[in-house]
Amino acid sequence: MTSEEEIRQIVRQTVHETLTSIGINVYDSDAAIEVQKDQAWLRKARVNSDEFGKKAKLAMIGSGGTLAAWALWEGIKAAWRVKGGG
Repeated sequence: MTSEEEIRQIVRQTVHETLTSIGINVYDSDAAIEVQKDQAWLRKARVNSDEFGKKAKLAMIGSGGTLAAWALWEGIKAAWRVKGGG
């Protein structure tokens, strides 16, 4: 039977090998902190990108609504002129 300490050692070694394989130096705390900062920056960039996308969609909807209102107004003015009202 495998002892708890053996399991911990296997897990520790597996995690270290996995992190090292993707370029994270697990034995250098400064490097680990830099990786955390990089991850935080990437998350912030993704969140900001999502927010920009939402705002861009709202701007497009607003522009479409403005265009529709303008077209309606121009139609009303043209109809008014045809009936001799202006």
